[in-house]
Amino acid sequence: MTEPEKLDAIAKEIALVRNLPYTLKIEKVDGNTYHCRSSWGNHITYIKKDDHYFIETELDKKS
Repeated sequence: MTEPEKLDAIAKEIALVRNLPYTLKIEKVDGNTYHCRSSWGNHITYIKKDDHYFIETELDKKS
């Protein structure tokens, strides 16, 4: 599997786990942090923790 295919698979996994009504394109990866753009043009940062993907602000609220 090529790197773009891996990123597409991760983006689909995020959309599936979070039950998103739009598609994602991963633009940058920093460890467990995924900087994405939605099909609507919004920039969203997801952080993988255990088997879940959280929006950056969701983890900020839990701290």
